[in-house]
Amino acid sequence: MLFGGFQKLTTIDFPGLVSALAFTQGCNFHCPYCHNAQLMPETPLPGAAPAPDLDGILAFLRKRQGLLDGITISGGEPCFQSGLDFLCREAKALGYKVKLDTNGSFPQVVERLLRGHLLNYVAVDVKTAPEAYAPALTRDENAGEKLRETLRLLAASSVPFEARTTCVEPFVTAETVPAMAAIVPKKAPWFFQRANLPEKAEGMRALADAEITALIPRSHRKARLRA
Repeated sequence: MLFGGFQKLTTIDFPGLVSALAFTQGCNFHCPYCHNAQLMPETPLPGAAPAPDLDGILAFLRKRQGLLDGITISGGEPCFQSGLDFLCREAKALGYKVKLDTNGSFPQVVERLLRGHLLNYVAVDVKTAPEAYAPALTRDENAGEKLRETLRLLAASSVPFEARTTCVEPFVTAETVPAMAAIVPKKAPWFFQRANLPEKAEGMRALADAEITALIPRSHRKARLRA
C-alpha cells in the first residue's frame, strides 16, 4: 500500500472525532480541478515529501491508542489500493474508528468493507451527473453507474455516510445537479463546497456561494453549503 502523505492529527475530517489522516497515492480519476493533484500518479512525483509506509502508519496508531479516536483514509483514491482492507482491519483491531473518503467508483471494495464491518463513516464525492463522468474526469465509462451502486450500498447499510460536491463549472450546473440529486440518497447529508482552482484553470469556473446555494436541490432536506 502506497501513501502520499500523512497527518498525525485532524479535528475536521472525521465528524465528531479526532483522527489521523492518511493520503493514499494514486487515483483512477483525473479531475482537472483536484486540490490533491500530486496524489493522482501511482507513484509520488519527484521531490515529493516522504510519507510513511503502512508499517509506519500502524506503528503510529499503536503509539496513539487512547489519544486518537480514529483514522481517516483519503487520497488519491484509497479503494485503488490492494492493502486497504488490511489497514482498516488493523486499525479496527487497535480500537480505532475508520472513515473512508472515496470517489465511489469501486462499489465492490466498499461492499467488501461494509460486510467486514470495517467502516464507521464514508464520504463519497459526487462530482457531476453520472453520464458526464467520462471522459472529462475518468476513462472509465461506467464510473457513473459504479457511483450509483456505491451510494445504493451505503444507503442500505447502517454505516453513516455523506455525499459531497465540489462546485466547479461545467461539472456542477443547473443542468447536471438534477441528475446528481437522482442518485444521492435523501437520508445522507450532502455538502456542496467551494472550489480552489489552480491558476491555469482553462474552461472551468469556481462557483460563488450565492450560486451554489441557488443550485442546492430542495428535494434533499440535508443538502447544504459547507462553510
